[in-house]
Amino acid sequence: MTRTTIAAAMLLALTTPSSPIWAYADGCAVVLKTPDGFLNLREAPVMGSKVIARLKPGDKLSISGQMCEDRGTRSICNESMDWTRVDSVERLDGKPGKPLHKGWVGKKFLRFEECGGSTAISPAMGAEEKIALCHAGLIKLRSFAEHIKVLRGFTRYEPNEIDQLIQRQRKGGPEFFSSQIVVQEELTGSGTFDLHIIHGLSGTKYYRNVTAWDCQRADFPIVYFIGFRVRKIENGTIFVSREKDIINVISLKALDPGLDKHIKVQLFEGTKVLCPDIATECDQGIFYSRE
Repeated sequence: MTRTTIAAAMLLALTTPSSPIWAYADGCAVVLKTPDGFLNLREAPVMGSKVIARLKPGDKLSISGQMCEDRGTRSICNESMDWTRVDSVERLDGKPGKPLHKGWVGKKFLRFEECGGSTAISPAMGAEEKIALCHAGLIKLRSFAEHIKVLRGFTRYEPNEIDQLIQRQRKGGPEFFSSQIVVQEELTGSGTFDLHIIHGLSGTKYYRNVTAWDCQRADFPIVYFIGFRVRKIENGTIFVSREKDIINVISLKALDPGLDKHIKVQLFEGTKVLCPDIATECDQGIFYSRE
């Protein structure tokens, strides 16, 4: 199975006030020469969006694999794959307490490289993490109300099962259906069918592969993260970021093959634990199941 490597370049802040502050990132890049002599850092991955800053050739960037930008009630996604998400700019983000320069740039004007050297990756934190990512995509689910109508059309699901799901959604809140963590223990035809139907992965409004499906039988158990992006795995904890309309699927085979190691899921941006034990439970605000 081909593994996708996600670099955990992650310097947040050094101890002295004069030290540069960096965002968590997946890698680094350098701005190349452009016909205009500068490169626009834009709010969203689309021409015409607001320019945040003009970058200079040679500027060193901290970048991530983020695919969409929320703009009010909708998301603008990097569907053309021509853009790269920037999480910070070394030249502009050296003052503590100042907002980082985040946005999008055309990737054809970048040279991607290992983080290190002048980008000042901390020796204690700069070790690259490898995550067994076997699928990633962009997804737009139906509304929860539409989803319930679909479920009621299947005779295989009892009315009380659907009513219980509605009660979970009411307790979980408005982000319950768009924030999902689903553990699948083994590869079976009927199990996968039910998982896709119950969690709304069949008949989505929009679905696009970022990486092809590569979860093989030998990779199970696997876990679906919907509305989350996996950032790193460290000390028995999977760290994720909330990212609307994103799906990541990772293999747990090497990490927790028997689902008995009490692996936690925690938000990358803080200390909130989403799942005390991914094999048994998650926060009620998340549509969790183990299939």
